[in-house]
Amino acid sequence: MASWIMEKAKFSLRSIPKQNKDVTFFNYIDILHLSRLNSWYFYYKSLTTKYGLDFITKVILKYPFRVIQGIQKYQNETPSFVVNNAHSDMERWKSASNKVVGLGFCLKPLEPECVSGRFNHDCYYLENNLQIKPKIIPASCQQCAIRKIGALAFKANISLYIMTSAEDILHDLLLPCLHQNGFDHALLAICSYSYEPIKVAFNIVGFFTKLFTFQNGDCQDYKMWRKADLGFKDENTCFSTADYRLLCDYLKSENKNILTHQKFIKQDNIFNVKTSCVHPRERPSSMNSANLVFDNDDNHDTRHISRFS
Repeated sequence: MASWIMEKAKFSLRSIPKQNKDVTFFNYIDILHLSRLNSWYFYYKSLTTKYGLDFITKVILKYPFRVIQGIQKYQNETPSFVVNNAHSDMERWKSASNKVVGLGFCLKPLEPECVSGRFNHDCYYLENNLQIKPKIIPASCQQCAIRKIGALAFKANISLYIMTSAEDILHDLLLPCLHQNGFDHALLAICSYSYEPIKVAFNIVGFFTKLFTFQNGDCQDYKMWRKADLGFKDENTCFSTADYRLLCDYLKSENKNILTHQKFIKQDNIFNVKTSCVHPRERPSSMNSANLVFDNDDNHDTRHISRFS
C-alpha cells in the first residue's frame, strides 16, 4: 500500500507545473502523516521568515529535548484540551491560574473601521475601560467580537491578548511560557490554516490550549496566511454561533468578583486586570459597587457573526 501511494505521488508530481511542485510535495507529506505531523509546507516556508529563524534559534536549538517532548505530546494529543470531553475541559480551565484569551486581530471590524487600527495589539474600548464605564461606545466597537469577549474576560479576571503576527505571538506568549514566567493556559481564536502549527508550537513550550477556529473570512492557504501575518487582511473573520457561545461559556464559568478599583492595564501588548492606583478618598462617586455598570452580553448577541456569512 505504501509503495502504491508513493508511486501515485511521483506520477502526480511529474504532471504538475514546476513552480507548484513544492506545494504539492509537502501536501503529499501531510497526507502520508510523516512523523505524524501536519502542515509541512507551513514549516518549510517559515524557514525564511523572522518567526521561523527565531523559533529555531531561541526554541529548537536551545531546548531540543523540550521540542522532542512537545512533538511527542502533540502526536498523542495529550497537552491540548480534549475536544470530546467538554466537562473535563471546563474543569481544567477553571482550575488553572495563569490564563489568557487570545483573539486574532482580524476580528476587528472593517466597516466602520476600528478606531484603534487593525494590525496591532490596541483596543480603544479596553484601553479606556469602557466595559465598566457607562459611556458612549464608538460605532466600530458596537458589534466587535473583541469588545464582547474582552468584557467577559475582564469580569472573569482573565488577561486578553490581541494576536497579530507569529513573531509577536512567539515573544509575547510562547517564550515567556517556555521560560516559566508567563501564561500557561489559553483560549485562542485562530484561523483553521494555522490550527496545526499553533498546536505544535504551543505543545513544545508546554502551553495548554483550547482552540476555536473561525467560520468565515479566515486564511485558507499559506499565501493568505503570510499576507495576514504581515498585516494585510481584507476579510473580517467571525465565529460560528456555537463556538462563540462556547468561548463565552468558558469565560462565564469563572464567576470572579471584580473590585470597583480594578481595570484593564496594557502591559507588553497584553491587557491584564490590575488594581487601580486611585486613592479611596479620590475615587469618583460613580466608581462604587452600587452603580458600577458592566458591558453585558449574556444574550449571546451574534450579529457580528452572521454579518459576513
